[in-house]
Amino acid sequence: MNLLEVEDVFSILYFESDRTEALKEILGFPCKDEFGNYSFFIMPGIRLKLNKFIHTLRCLLPSIDSSSTIEPLIISSDLIQKYPFLIDLIYCCESNLLPDFLLDFISNMISNLTRAKNGYRYKQSVKNFATCLYILGGRTVHEFVRMNLCGSVPSIPSLRAGITSEKNQYVEGEFYFDRLKNYMDSFKCTYAFVGEDCTGVVPRIHYDVHSNCFIGFTLPLKDGFPSTYYFSTNSLAELEMWYSRIDKASLLNVHVVQPLSPLNSTPPPSFILSVYGTNGKFTAQDILQRWLKIFDLCFERNIRILGFSTDCDPRSLNAMRNAMGFFFKIRLTIGRTSTSFSHFIIKTPDIILLIGEKHATVDYLLELIENYSRFDHALTVSDVLLIRFVRLAFIDKQTDTIDRLYYSWTAVFIVRLWSSWLGIIDFNDLQKIILDLLPTSSMKSISKPGLFITVPALFSLEMNAHTLTYLMVLVAEKIITEEALNISLFNSQICENVFRLARSMSGPFSSVVNFSINEFLQRVEKLTVLKNIKCSSDSGVNNLLFPKHHKQSQQTHQLPSMKATNYITEELIEKTVFSAYLRASQILSDCNLSILNPDGNSISFEEVNQLAHQKLTRSQCKAFSKKDNQSNYDKQDEDEDLQQYLSQKQSSGVNIMDDVDELILDDESDADIFSNVSASTFNGMRIFDSISAHQTGSFFPVDINGEKKFLHKQAANWYFSKAKHTLSSDRSIRVQKK
Repeated sequence: MNLLEVEDVFSILYFESDRTEALKEILGFPCKDEFGNYSFFIMPGIRLKLNKFIHTLRCLLPSIDSSSTIEPLIISSDLIQKYPFLIDLIYCCESNLLPDFLLDFISNMISNLTRAKNGYRYKQSVKNFATCLYILGGRTVHEFVRMNLCGSVPSIPSLRAGITSEKNQYVEGEFYFDRLKNYMDSFKCTYAFVGEDCTGVVPRIHYDVHSNCFIGFTLPLKDGFPSTYYFSTNSLAELEMWYSRIDKASLLNVHVVQPLSPLNSTPPPSFILSVYGTNGKFTAQDILQRWLKIFDLCFERNIRILGFSTDCDPRSLNAMRNAMGFFFKIRLTIGRTSTSFSHFIIKTPDIILLIGEKHATVDYLLELIENYSRFDHALTVSDVLLIRFVRLAFIDKQTDTIDRLYYSWTAVFIVRLWSSWLGIIDFNDLQKIILDLLPTSSMKSISKPGLFITVPALFSLEMNAHTLTYLMVLVAEKIITEEALNISLFNSQICENVFRLARSMSGPFSSVVNFSINEFLQRVEKLTVLKNIKCSSDSGVNNLLFPKHHKQSQQTHQLPSMKATNYITEELIEKTVFSAYLRASQILSDCNLSILNPDGNSISFEEVNQLAHQKLTRSQCKAFSKKDNQSNYDKQDEDEDLQQYLSQKQSSGVNIMDDVDELILDDESDADIFSNVSASTFNGMRIFDSISAHQTGSFFPVDINGEKKFLHKQAANWYFSKAKHTLSSDRSIRVQKK
């Protein structure tokens, strides 16, 4: 007690004395001050530790306040000597050095150690941490932490109950517009953009207990929307008929919504609207009907969808042209816009892109990249001037709004002038230019379309530029707000990001990156939970920290400083478009490309646009066709039977069975009959004599050797699965097999 009352316990060392020599040798060394007087320097670490120790002991002293009823906690010196970290722990708590989550984690774990295991309780921040640990690290990592840090994190069954809750659950083919409304309201967003994309999946059938449906068959479309809960049955015969007649889904279609935030702010994460399997047998009309319905249902919830984005599938392009009335024979007046930001594509690596007396080939770019230093050429494969303009217009986040318009129309006019030149130049002169440029090339029979970009790339560029102009006009007229000009978010890469994240969740000890539709739905539930926890962390609701890529960190801290959009007027838009035309003309003049009209004068701005109008009117995108391996008669009969069955089921809403099918039962029977069945036929399968009432929907009633049994639907699904389907993890191989 006397030691704690002394203000400075080191004051005795400042005097010269033989009795303190031994102590001084340990604590520091003697010295003299600036006046030549004796002094003693104490090691800073020793002074800090002793001060912390005395401060901790003083905090443990009983309070002298007589009105306090709290009994003081006295810690014995033996306990502190045995566990010296208690001193640092008390000091950290008093000095508020522990982050909020770390304090919750330590206190929660220590509190659980004083209880029985069935009485463990966890704070919400600890539950969120354990959920993220399970999703990011997998089951093995979570169990390793739980077993070695007793009472620190809840068990996996407890976590799965939260992950698979109704608010996070996804059913195949269901569109979650109400969830989207709540999600948009949480970020105070009104405008959004929808991306749609497909990826290959393992064609495998699963039984989902929650929805009581078989997942993996191709859902039929009605007005472009998949029929949810379609493959739900209590008849084993109908399941067998599905296996023999219904296509298994080889593709996964995903709709992702990107909310649009104001300029100069971090955009909210994307929202997964719907997931379902498909076999790719749909039309442009199905796509257009689906987009119109999504727009209407979102508009009813005060969500303005500004457009749709997808890849360059000809059916999607035709749907976009129809929606915009963009050089399409059948025009619909729908009053909305759609767009597709896609990469330019060259038909084959051997084809050149000829512009005047200049040409571009992939081989030439690859030769520069491989044989010369990047400091000399500063090129990548995508660094073609035309693509650079497209990137600055639609992808780059730092580009100013009016500059986007300039770059987009510069690219458009380059393509229009290029196309006009190819259309006007004599074919013999064109052949001569090619032979002069590539004398060793065997390209004498090349056609003019082979020297130009593809039709999907042409329409993508034109529609994107027109859509951007349309949005800027609406902003200039104050019809929509500036959020609509967050152009860098308008793409289908949000879908690709979902696919990448889903494939990355295979686990650290698994090399399998592909998934079936049911497995993807389970991963989407985890992604939704993880995204919600990250959003609450970014908003300060919880104190969990997530690692970020260094590029993401730079984008977060260095947001683009966009100018205000109140300076945009229709006059400025017109001047910018014409400036883009002048810039494109200058670029092509450097390629010795000159276009003369019938009068012998250089082609004018209006004439260029007229020629482009004629070309776009003649151009069309053809849909892909798949090869048929069976005869036309068999294919026609099968399609007619399948269409009749699907139409009957869709119109009646009940399970329809073909009367002529050998597997169909009598109307009076409610169980499938298996006669002369040996004990080994169903060995290892889940067949029960009786089940509880709440399990009725998950079992098929079957008659085995005259006895009524109950067969689990997943066991029946396994029974009918004859082949084990696989999907290559190499994306190039997956594309080649299409």
